[in-house]
Amino acid sequence: YFYIYLISIVVSILHQLPLIENNISHNRYFKNMKELISVSKDAIIVAMNDQAYVAVATAEDDFSLIQLLCGTSLHTKSAPTVDSSHEEKRQFETNNIDCNQIQAVAITSSNANDRIYCAVSRYDKSLSIYSMSNNDTTNIKETSEAAPILVHKTNKRCSALEFANISSDNDSSNGRGVLDVIVAADLAGDVHAFPVELLDTITTKVGQKRFLLGHTASMLTSLKIVHDKIFTADRDEKVRVSSFPQTFEVLGYLLGNESYVTDIDVKQDKYCVTVSGDCTMRLWDYRTYQEILCIHLSRELNGESCQVSNNEQGVDEPQKNVRCLPVRVCFNPEGNLIAVIFNIMNCVDIYAIKESKGGEVSGVQVEKMQSIQCLKPLGMAFFRDDLIVLTVEPKYFMCFRRNGDDEFADQEHQCKLVDSVRCIGEKNGIDMPESILEMDGATGKIKLERNMKDEIEGFVEHKPWLEGKRVQRKREKEKRRKKRRLEELANQEDGNVER
Repeated sequence: YFYIYLISIVVSILHQLPLIENNISHNRYFKNMKELISVSKDAIIVAMNDQAYVAVATAEDDFSLIQLLCGTSLHTKSAPTVDSSHEEKRQFETNNIDCNQIQAVAITSSNANDRIYCAVSRYDKSLSIYSMSNNDTTNIKETSEAAPILVHKTNKRCSALEFANISSDNDSSNGRGVLDVIVAADLAGDVHAFPVELLDTITTKVGQKRFLLGHTASMLTSLKIVHDKIFTADRDEKVRVSSFPQTFEVLGYLLGNESYVTDIDVKQDKYCVTVSGDCTMRLWDYRTYQEILCIHLSRELNGESCQVSNNEQGVDEPQKNVRCLPVRVCFNPEGNLIAVIFNIMNCVDIYAIKESKGGEVSGVQVEKMQSIQCLKPLGMAFFRDDLIVLTVEPKYFMCFRRNGDDEFADQEHQCKLVDSVRCIGEKNGIDMPESILEMDGATGKIKLERNMKDEIEGFVEHKPWLEGKRVQRKREKEKRRKKRRLEELANQEDGNVER
């Protein structure tokens, strides 16, 4: 019987091999989601296809623009690099892939040395670090150029970047006993920390990195670091909350999404907001890892406020067989507004958070405040009192400012930054991506989706990993088992007493 059982298993595996091969080839050239805009207190970085620009605020409504160059430094030997292998370059050329296409960007302003650090991750797995002084940028009248001070090589393409500080044994690094690093999440589900500057102890080796954490067999879609916590969202419907930088300590999970998590954002004190492929936006209390409320955005989109554009001229036409999904979400600096953009909608939705007088989480409400019209937004962020949005051509860049009626109004021809970025896009003829979600050219479906039973006959439907109801059932089952065990022990003791 054992041999018969073993033979049946082998036959079953051989029968499934064609399905597994089709499944792998279907996602062979999978591209991750793109994080194309990031802000700090005084600067903005935007990615426009294979070009990246930094806008540094020099005065009220005045900015200096700096183009971040790709590849080696302007000065020889000042930026160590690791080039892509010849095999990878041939693969890019064979599949008509631009290896310089930007995947993720990040920016931060350092108070310690009055510098601005930028990070740009590209399709060829390069992670370029840039550094510039605030004093140098205030005197720039025209668009200048900046070369990377360091170029790292990542194992997989990055899906999200975030700057942070990690305690360092080398106290001479910056005089504070901490090391400035760029934290990168990649397609393999791993998170690594890379130094932003070369130290005396690592000058001979560019690729010095520190492994922080990993999600087993699940690509990461978003990453946020707040104080002593790191939030990582993945393709398996969950958000993991770990201690930082002691990331081996898992603090908890935000469970409840029924599809892949596309983006997250975190408010400093208690709130975390997520959007996912089930077309929902969920607000969480990350201190207790409990869901506060859930908004089904598909119901919100049934109104007439949002239009869909399906051609290059921007004419509103209905799209067929394309799911409308939330792809980016962010808080404003005060944490009382939430902005959401979608993959095929010509709008940015603004939601207001209303707390109870006592500040209790149970009394929190989220209401839709406004729907801002703009052509195919690709990224957004709150910068000071403004909402900045990166879009497709011909607009490229838009700025919305809150007016006296508590609504965001377009600042076209009133913001110098908008005119400057738009002029660069038109002058260089930059073609922006249609969406930050990678679509399958054959089926038109999103490649983030695991369930492909429509394309592959016999494919097993994917069940949400560790969903809330399943966890609750498991806990109740464990309680019943322990109760039965206690009853059995009590009966044994009673029997011994009678004897």
